[in-house]
Amino acid sequence: MNIGDMVGAIEAVGVRFPLEGHKLHVWYPDKDRRAKLATQIALLRKHRAEVADFLKTREEILPMPPGVRLVSWTPHDPPVILTRFGVVNDVSMFIQSTLAQLDSILRGRKSLLAHGTARELVGRLEQCGVVVELESTANTK
Repeated sequence: MNIGDMVGAIEAVGVRFPLEGHKLHVWYPDKDRRAKLATQIALLRKHRAEVADFLKTREEILPMPPGVRLVSWTPHDPPVILTRFGVVNDVSMFIQSTLAQLDSILRGRKSLLAHGTARELVGRLEQCGVVVELESTANTK
């Protein structure tokens, strides 16, 4: 089980990991859970830096539009040269804009902002380090 899976499993029972700058805290909803999870929390404490890195990265991930499943989130450093379209200097803004365009297409809205098909937008995201998959029920025109 990796750090992300462990954090997710512990959070699923109500424990929270507030991150204040570089300082990581553990919040328990009650004393019973604190006692039951002592072993798992001790293991996470040994990997405190990895847990903090995981939580910081998780905070940076944008919400996916309906019909899109995130596979990988590792945005590249700018400038990113897109295969067919140009150079991206603000990778974060480009990812946000492309996800909005993808959302518009998948909802069946015609938009002047959407440049290309859903599959082309997915390709552009991948070139910037964000890998997503379109769910089979999604409108992939």
